[in-house]
Amino acid sequence: MLERRYDGVTAQMQAGRANDLLAVAFAARRSAGPTRYVLINPGPVSTGFAGDYDPATAAHVTALQRHGAPVGEGIEPIIARIDAPPAEPLSAFMRFDPIAVNEPSFAPGDAARPDALTRHLLRDQESKPGTRP
Repeated sequence: MLERRYDGVTAQMQAGRANDLLAVAFAARRSAGPTRYVLINPGPVSTGFAGDYDPATAAHVTALQRHGAPVGEGIEPIIARIDAPPAEPLSAFMRFDPIAVNEPSFAPGDAARPDALTRHLLRDQESKPGTRP
């Protein structure tokens, strides 16, 4: 949870992992439906990077701004998947290259806990008057 010694890059990696696992759970629940879950890592992209950063994260942001692909190039793999969506309920890509989703990092058992926690948080949010999940 990074309550101590927060690191922006570590937080980003944890968020990516959580997103991958939530995709696994979603695809397992909806595999027969028309919705497809596509994970795409466009690689380093030089975006606006708005915000204030600690020195280590600021250095990382500066490097991304200098060496990252322009946004127009970064969205090309996303456009490709919109134009030709995969047939599988869950797929993953590093830019244009497919990533196997039957590997241990996409294990359904690992997806159960973050899925249950997210569903619990959404139920709690729905029960509060005037809030939307």
